Amino acid sequence: MALASIGKNYAGNDAKLEADIAAPWYKLWYAKFREDHPDISVVVVQAYGFARASAGLHSGGWCVDFQIWHLTTAQIRELIQHLRKWGASATWERDSRDGMEPHIHATIDSEGRDPASDYQTGAVKRGRNGLVNNGRDRYADLNPVTWLTAVQAIEQLQKIGADMASAKEIGEYIFHGVDWGGEDFSDRTTRMLNTASQARDAAQDANLRCQDLERSVAGLNGRLQNIESDLAELQRGIYDPDNPYADDAGYVSLHRWLVHLRDEIRAKRG
Repeated sequence: MALASIGKNYAGNDAKLEADIAAPWYKLWYAKFREDHPDISVVVVQAYGFARASAGLHSGGWCVDFQIWHLTTAQIRELIQHLRKWGASATWERDSRDGMEPHIHATIDSEGRDPASDYQTGAVKRGRNGLVNNGRDRYADLNPVTWLTAVQAIEQLQKIGADMASAKEIGEYIFHGVDWGGEDFSDRTTRMLNTASQARDAAQDANLRCQDLERSVAGLNGRLQNIESDLAELQRGIYDPDNPYADDAGYVSLHRWLVHLRDEIRAKRG
């Protein structure tokens, strides 16, 4: 089986899928998703691979797992719905309810080309979760009106791309010869698209950095709460109702004990 890269995974390593259909499908789908949802960052955890928790599903190169810790519930649903619409029919969120770490699992519809994962495509269409327990699909409300196989999705996505290219050609014809500050129409639109893409990437990177900062702040707040709790317990003292220094609630605080100790020392000196 030949494999082809679809980009980098979360760790910066090459993520690969089956070369003839799955990898081309992914690249077309990813371009469409970025166009439709520029605010949602897609991070691959695993594509082709042999992680023990995947039970061999990814061994054929037709499955992709996505990171979701940085996504809202609404964004997770948008990602699942988009994948199901465009050829990755068997897409679900996996989490503690399934005995797994949170992620999105997507199986691309191979039309039986991949025996390792094809059963999941049938499962989702029967309203099931594609797991051994054959549970109910929690995301059936995100199903498309018409299911697409990977091949069908590639054909439609290529047509959308061709239509966009045709629109650019029309623009070049209309604005041919117009001076755009030393650029022609094609150069200017290409530069603007590149600038927009770079700005979108920078915004996504900034968003991820902000999320890292938010997690750090949340961790510090947690530590501060623990310290405050410890200080409150120290101030309240130890529960010892039989102790002569105990307050009305039965606690002996460090402050109360020190005051009594001071008074005893003064009494002995006096």
